[in-house]
Amino acid sequence: MKYDNQQPWDVDADGTGLALRKVDEKAYGNDFINWQASPPSPGLYDTLESFEEWQAFWNFELTDDNPDRDGLINIFEYAFDRNPLVSDSSELIKIFRSGESIRVIYPLEARRPDLEIQLEYSADLKEWSSVQTEIIESQNQADVTDLDSGYYRIRILKFP
Repeated sequence: MKYDNQQPWDVDADGTGLALRKVDEKAYGNDFINWQASPPSPGLYDTLESFEEWQAFWNFELTDDNPDRDGLINIFEYAFDRNPLVSDSSELIKIFRSGESIRVIYPLEARRPDLEIQLEYSADLKEWSSVQTEIIESQNQADVTDLDSGYYRIRILKFP
């Protein structure tokens, strides 16, 4: 969409509070008449109940697509409540070593009823096993003391 914060576009959506909202989702996007200033709705896609609803909201068809090219495919964007059109390359997994233990921290899933998110460990990148995590201050955290150095990944399982 080509937008300008001057007339004929709605000048109330100039970055100082109001956002542009499309009047009719099926209308032509580059026409100013199809947009109006309205209160922003952050987190709207967090209220969607399934990955399919999320895909429909964003008008996506592919689960493994990555339109913002930030390295996170759509199912991860949905799982971690990220905007799939904004490149966000911040780390999902943070790993800290403290003495003999390793602390692995990753964000809580956005309470997605159709997903299960698992932290997994591998010593050789061939065999993977789930790591027990606990919720501490709005994030999943695993304190790993019985594993040697190795590899961690986040696995997302989608329920039918």
